[in-house]
Amino acid sequence: MDKIKRNLIEIVLIVFFLSLTQLPFLYASLKSDETFLFSGFLFNPLDGNTYLSKMRQGWEGNWLFELTYSSEKNQPAFLFVFYLFLGHLSRLFNFDLRLTFHLARLFSSLAVFLALKGFFQWCFKETRTVKVALAWSVFGAGIGWIALPFGGFTPDFWIAEGYVFLATFANPHFPLAIAIMVWMMTLSQDNLKHPLQIWFALLAGFVLANLSPFAWVITSLVLGVFGGISYWRNNRGNLKAILLRLIGFSLGGVPFLLYQFWIVRHDMVLAEWNRQNVTPSPDFWELLLGYLPLAIWAFWGGMKVVRHREAQTLIPLIWIVLSLVLIYFPSSLQRRFMIGLYVPLVALALNAVEDVSIQHKHTVKGNPRAFLLNFSLAISVVTNIVLLFVTIQAVQQRRSTIFLYREELKAFEWLNEQLPEDAVIMAAPESGSFLPAWTDLRVVYGHPFESVQAEKKRELVERFYQGKLSFLEQKKFLTENSVDVILWGVREQAIGNLEFQRILEQTYPIGYHSGQITIYRVVP
Repeated sequence: MDKIKRNLIEIVLIVFFLSLTQLPFLYASLKSDETFLFSGFLFNPLDGNTYLSKMRQGWEGNWLFELTYSSEKNQPAFLFVFYLFLGHLSRLFNFDLRLTFHLARLFSSLAVFLALKGFFQWCFKETRTVKVALAWSVFGAGIGWIALPFGGFTPDFWIAEGYVFLATFANPHFPLAIAIMVWMMTLSQDNLKHPLQIWFALLAGFVLANLSPFAWVITSLVLGVFGGISYWRNNRGNLKAILLRLIGFSLGGVPFLLYQFWIVRHDMVLAEWNRQNVTPSPDFWELLLGYLPLAIWAFWGGMKVVRHREAQTLIPLIWIVLSLVLIYFPSSLQRRFMIGLYVPLVALALNAVEDVSIQHKHTVKGNPRAFLLNFSLAISVVTNIVLLFVTIQAVQQRRSTIFLYREELKAFEWLNEQLPEDAVIMAAPESGSFLPAWTDLRVVYGHPFESVQAEKKRELVERFYQGKLSFLEQKKFLTENSVDVILWGVREQAIGNLEFQRILEQTYPIGYHSGQITIYRVVP
C-alpha cells in the first residue's frame, strides 16, 4: 500500500496516458454499425492501411515483404519485419489484424512510459522533477495550435515520430523505437554493469534497425560522440561498458542496415519506391513552433550543461544537436531524424529548473520558475487536446478515410475468393488504400510512397474514372498494369461520372454487382 501511495502520481499518469491514446479507438469501433465498419486507424489512415497490408502478409506465413500497393512486383525482401511478425502473431492466436495492431500499440505505449521513467530517474535526483518530466514528455507537444487560425500546420500535428503522445497514437513501431532509443541512452550503473548488457544491446540494435534505421543512426552517433568526449576529458570510468554497449548495438543493427541498403538499390521496383520516399523537414519556424515553449527551457538548461558536463545532461544535449544536424542535413529523408526529439528536450529543459512540482500549490506560489514551468506544460498539451477533439469529430461524421462501407467488405471478400493471389485491381485512390489491407490483391495506385510512380499513377487513375482517357489509352493503361478487374463503387463514383459508368457497362462484362458496387472483368 505504501508503495502504491509513493507511486500514485506515476500510476495516475500512466492510466491517463493509456486512456487518452487507446480509448478513442474503442469509441470509433463502437461507432461501427450495419452500414459502416471502423477501419482501425484514426491518425494517418493511409499509412495505417499499409501496416495492415504488411501484417496480412505475415498472417499468410510470409517473412519476406512485397509491395502490394503497386501493380509491379518486387523481389521479396526482409523488410518491415515488425509488422510481418505481428501478422504471424495474429495467425497464431487467431486475432483480427486490427486487434493485434492495437495490442502492440498498447504494449509499445507501456514500454515507452517505463523507458522514460528509467531515463528521467537517471537524469534527475528529485522525484518531483522526474514526475514533471514524465508528464511533459507523454502529454506535451508544441504551440502549433496558435498557427491554426492562420492556416499553419506545424509538426506537432502531423510528424508523429517527433512526439511521444502522437507516436503512441499513430502506431506501435514509433513508441517502441523511442523506448529502445531511450533505454540505450540511459547509462545508469544498473544498465552498464548488467552481465548480459552486450546481448541486450545486440537485440536492441537488431530490433531498432528494423523499426527505424534513423533512430538507430541517432542512437549510435550519440553513444559514439559521448564516448569520444568521455575519452577526451579523461573520464573513463564507464567507458569500457559504454563501448561494449555500442559494439553490441552495432553488431545487432549493421548487418540488417547493409542488407536494406543493398536490396533497395538492387531491386528495380524497390529502388523506385525508395526514390520517391522523400520526407523533407519542415521550415525552421514551423519546427520551432512545434517545440515551443519546451525549446526555450531546453536552451536555458543547455547553458547549465556547458558548466556541469555530467553524463545525465550531456547525453540529451548531444542527442538534440545531432538530431538537428541530421534534420537539416541535405538528404531525402530529413524528417525521419525527428524521431524521439521531444525526449531530450524535456530532459534538458528540466535541468533549467530546480525543485519544481505540479503537485503542490505552495511550490508554484513560492517559485516563479515553477509557475512558468506549469504554465508552459499547460499550453503544451493544447495541441493534443485539439487533435483528440478533431479525431472525435471525424469519428462522429464517419469520415470515409477511417470507415469502410459494409457492402465494400462484401465486394472485397468476393474479390479474394474469385481472383488469384496478386491479381491487380483498378480502383479509386481511396479504395486503393483499403484493398491491400483487406485482401491478398494488388492495386494500380493506393499510396503516395508505396505505389511505384505514384504521382503519375494517381493522375492516370483519376483521369481513367473521369472518362478523360481515350479508349486506346484506357486499354494501354490497363494492359501495362496487368489489371484483372475494375472496381466501381462509392469512392469511384465520387471522382467519376455516370457517363463513364455506362461506358464500362458497354465495354466490360460484369463479374459482381451488389448495391452501389459493381466489379467489371477485364478481358484480354
